[in-house]
This record gives sequence, C-alpha cells and structure tokens, in this order.
Amino acid sequence: MEIADIDESGTINKTEFAAFIKKLDKSMDDDKAKEIFESTADGSEELSVELFGKATFEALKDMEITKEEAADEEE
Repeated sequence: MEIADIDESGTINKTEFAAFIKKLDKSMDDDKAKEIFESTADGSEELSVELFGKATFEALKDMEITKEEAADEEE
C-alpha cells in the first residue's frame, strides 16, 4: 500500500488510487479508476488497506477484460 500512499496518511484517496492504477495500466482513464474507487469505498473518501486491495483487484479484473476484448477484436 505504501507504493500508492503518496501523502503517507495510511489510507488511499481517489487521486492516489487513480495515479497508482495509471502506473499499472496507462490506458485506464482517471474516470474509470475513480469509478472503481467509488464503488469500493462505499461513500468514504479514503480506502483502508483491505479496501485498497479490493479496489486494486477490481481494477485488475477490468484490465483483463479489456485485454480479452482487444484480442477478440484482432481475430
């Protein structure tokens, strides 16, 4: 989590989460990253370690779907 916690607060905010996800997948736009954050945060402005893991997993799943869709389009 420290890799994403830019302000070293112990939690991850929307901006930090979006910046972290962009490092993993440059093609993901900020709106999509913030949508994943909001759906995981349940109204909170910050993600705990547990929720950060859940949100990151959701983002990774989205990246995988995108790659599968891209492969289907190439065929």
